[in-house]
Amino acid sequence: MKKLFIIIIIFINFQSWTKADDIRDFQIEGMSIGDSALDYFTKEQIKKALYSKSKKFARSEHNLENSKNYDNFRFHYKTKDKKIIIHNNLKTYKDYLN
Repeated sequence: MKKLFIIIIIFINFQSWTKADDIRDFQIEGMSIGDSALDYFTKEQIKKALYSKSKKFARSEHNLENSKNYDNFRFHYKTKDKKIIIHNNLKTYKDYLN
């Protein structure tokens, strides 16, 4: 019982080190939620990679050829947003596909 208690205490302490203060602290190749996708891609690239089944949100997916860790980057943004602010981001690890 004592060992279990020690393991739980250690586990709780390690979790506090992995927390971020804000969702914008998590980045994929420098891109984060709340950033404008126009800082990383042209409007033509975003529209070319557009997948939209919703009237409210659109999804755009891009290959990251120069990335060491990821194959692609997928993000969602509001369809009526002219700044194309990233609301959700997903990635595919290169190791996952191999």
